[in-house]
Amino acid sequence: MNKDNILNNPYLIFFPFLIAFVIWVLISPIDLSDGDQGRYLGCAQNLIHGFYSAPAPNIDLRSGPGYPVILMPFLALKLPLMCITLMNAFFYYFSIILLFKALKEIVSFSISLTFSLGWACYYIAYQNIPYIHTESFTYLLGTSLIFLIIKAFKPDITGSARKYVLLSGFVLGYIVLTKMIFGYVLLIMLAGSCLLWIINRKNVNYHKGLLIVSLAFLTTTPYLLYTYNLTGKLLYWGNGNDSLYWMSTPYHGEYGDWKSDLSLNPPANGNFNIAGADSVLKVNHGADFKELYKYNNIERDDIYTRLAIKNQVASCEICAKCYI
Repeated sequence: MNKDNILNNPYLIFFPFLIAFVIWVLISPIDLSDGDQGRYLGCAQNLIHGFYSAPAPNIDLRSGPGYPVILMPFLALKLPLMCITLMNAFFYYFSIILLFKALKEIVSFSISLTFSLGWACYYIAYQNIPYIHTESFTYLLGTSLIFLIIKAFKPDITGSARKYVLLSGFVLGYIVLTKMIFGYVLLIMLAGSCLLWIINRKNVNYHKGLLIVSLAFLTTTPYLLYTYNLTGKLLYWGNGNDSLYWMSTPYHGEYGDWKSDLSLNPPANGNFNIAGADSVLKVNHGADFKELYKYNNIERDDIYTRLAIKNQVASCEICAKCYI
């Protein structure tokens, strides 16, 4: 292999980062005290045993099945958990390569290299690599989608665009199954793509866009049929609207970050004597959560949504007063 081939080979260019990621995983102890990790592992174990959520009234759909499906082989083969976190190093490494390949399709080598190195050096993302979290896998899905969409929308000379359209649809759908919040984004994209295609039927790009989004929705359909059978609700992605509640909080000094102490811990004897939930949180949210914990997960999720809308209205009123 000559020098030019080496310099243009992204697998070699970014290989030192893979080594660094692997070392980072090996020196980081696995701490399962983080609730998200236990939840993903639990969902994967459920899939191995032929179900995903417990039946009503204990339905738990806080996580989409995309990531637990990836975990299933590791758990079924009883491999050490370190193998999962080592896989995160490869997920991140390949996300860098795919970003580079995507950029090379539309910009120069130097610009592609600069932005890819920027992503490779984004140290904030490193914190998720040693954990059994969805983030590293989502990075790979996101850069895969960028690469596939660029290839799908390039002028089709060889007839290969159809393959990239199909793969783009599947990957977009799998992103939704991994990060359920994007389910609502997908529905908006589907409606928008239909409208654009109706207006511009002769433009092949609008046809491709509609096809990609439709295939993404089709990819999520088995999961949506499952949630409908479980909850009786159409287009039900999961119960996690406590995040909406916290994001919409109108109180001074609160910035929308999720408060696990209140979200995950029901009040003892009606009192919020919870370590970490300070007196201000109790005053602002204690009454809401005292009421919320009277209901099961699905009912509670609907109340979270109503409270989030109420919070948003209150926030708008506060903003309006500031400008009067």
